[in-house]
Amino acid sequence: MRPLKLTMSAFGPYAGRTEIDFEKLGTAGLYLITGDTGAGKTTLFDAITFALYGEPSGDNRETVMLRSKYADRTTPTEVELVFSCGEKEYRVRRNPEYDRPKARGEGFTTEKAGAELIFDDGHVITKLKEVNSAMIEILGIDRGQFTRIAMIAQGDFLKLLLASTDERKRIFRKIFHTDLYSRLQERLKEENSHLRSQHRQAVAGIRQYAEGIVAPGDDEKAVEILEKISTCSGEEAAVWSGEAQEMLEHLIDSDRQTQQELISREKRLDEEIGSLDRELTRAMELEKAARLRSESERALETEKPRLEQLERIFHETEKRMPEAQQLTKEIAAVEAQKDDYDKLEEKLRMLKAAQRDVEELSEKLERKKEAERMLRDRAAALDEEMERLAGADSEKTILTARRSQAEDRSGELKQLSADVVSLKAVEKELSSAQRQYMEAEKNAVVMKEKYETMNRAYLHQQAGILASGMEAGQPCPVCGSTSHPHPASLPDGAPTKEELEFSKEASERAEEKRRMYSEKSGRIKGAFEEKKTAVERKAQELLKSPAAEILDEEIRRQSQLLEELDGQLKAVEAQVSRKAAIEKERPRLTKELDEMGAEIRSLTDRLTHRAAEEMAASEQADALRKTLKYDSRDKADEAVAAMEKKREDIESAVRETRKA
Repeated sequence: MRPLKLTMSAFGPYAGRTEIDFEKLGTAGLYLITGDTGAGKTTLFDAITFALYGEPSGDNRETVMLRSKYADRTTPTEVELVFSCGEKEYRVRRNPEYDRPKARGEGFTTEKAGAELIFDDGHVITKLKEVNSAMIEILGIDRGQFTRIAMIAQGDFLKLLLASTDERKRIFRKIFHTDLYSRLQERLKEENSHLRSQHRQAVAGIRQYAEGIVAPGDDEKAVEILEKISTCSGEEAAVWSGEAQEMLEHLIDSDRQTQQELISREKRLDEEIGSLDRELTRAMELEKAARLRSESERALETEKPRLEQLERIFHETEKRMPEAQQLTKEIAAVEAQKDDYDKLEEKLRMLKAAQRDVEELSEKLERKKEAERMLRDRAAALDEEMERLAGADSEKTILTARRSQAEDRSGELKQLSADVVSLKAVEKELSSAQRQYMEAEKNAVVMKEKYETMNRAYLHQQAGILASGMEAGQPCPVCGSTSHPHPASLPDGAPTKEELEFSKEASERAEEKRRMYSEKSGRIKGAFEEKKTAVERKAQELLKSPAAEILDEEIRRQSQLLEELDGQLKAVEAQVSRKAAIEKERPRLTKELDEMGAEIRSLTDRLTHRAAEEMAASEQADALRKTLKYDSRDKADEAVAAMEKKREDIESAVRETRKA
């Protein structure tokens, strides 16, 4: 088998119509289907195997799983495969069973699994079982064998390698068409067994007959051969068969000669016995005749009074002959109506059968009517229930939408709650940053004041040093005045230059730290204000209030609403399922009602027909009864028997008197 073209529609991961032309890949060698995991390789195997056998290639996939979940609702799921086998080309198309939208109205209906096979000559078969049988006949292998040998799919070839010897024999026998030789081998084996059995039976028969043969005592060789045949095996019997046959023919010839001699002797004896019997019979007859004559003479004298009495009885019995003749006429009249009695019995049998049939048909019709009533009650109950469930689909749609909205709102509320928690964390972080800033600000002011105090002391110290070196009349190095009425004095505890520099650096570090905490506090405050604004805006949208205090209560209410909607949705889904079950059951009930109605009509017609036959048989039986003297053939036979007995008694009396 070589695939030529594969077309898939809404099959597996292929949502649309996908066509693979294998003829473009050439007609020699094997086809390699490769790709990453999930690329759809196994789906191609499934499609080919499904097209050929109506099942996917893997044991862990079912046909109900073949419809693509990505396909449009109106796109049919089907697979078409054009393939060649031998010199012929075939086209097979299949679709699995799946749910599709109804052509009219809402809801879904089940698309039944279908198959179509087009032969090379244009012949088409469409029945599922016939297509399956034809595919196995065309390919010569079933699905399990095909998946083992025709496709090397993800390690499935290992199944053929690990199959049992008997399984591989069956596979290769079908592939290479060696079933004929296997059957011939089985036939030869059976024939050999049959011939061996016949041989054993023949040997046993020979032994049995040999044991029943009695050879003459003086024929020692015949006795020896018979003893050997009785005790030897089947193979040894074959060795002695020729000699035994000669011995048996000799015995048979001897027995024939003896038999002829005995027959001749018996014939002579029979002739002698016959002659003696004839002479004995003649003598006995003569003796009997003499004895009878003497007895008759004596009886005549003894029976004379009795003869006179018998003569009187004879005359009396002769007078009863007219009665016997009348009985004969009556018997003849009854006998003449025997056919009418038979007809009456036949009509009575027909009447009884018709009555029985009418009774049975009436009971059966009543049961059918009761069953029809129950079916109609069931159908009415389903129709009433269907009316109650008419809005289940739309209610499910509404509840599904409400639940989706409630779920979205619940998610938004939970996100808002998370944002509130995050806002509180930022607020806490802001408070910490502001405390750090206040401490840094306070420290920076202290360090700055300390530095400025030390700087002033240091400058005063420098003025005192300059003043201590000035002389009268000499210009001041600062102002250039030659008059120094109030020269500066050296202060106590003035800092050194190094101490002043250290204080300055400490003041600058404190200022830098203050600036850093100021920026951090400002940055966090900006983020806080931004998040706070967003939270208040979201709270206003969801809660109609910027305050988030009612958030937890709203979340609880929303969760409760979701639970209520889930309960309602579960209930309405049960109604939708029940509605689908009713939609599936109602046509079946309609079909059963139609079939039941047809059966009731048929039973009614049969009952009417049999009732008419019953009435006709009854009328015909009544008409026959009016023409007959007796009610039945049995009573007529009894009357005839009584009359015949009475007639026989009369005739017997007459005969006796005549004999006497």
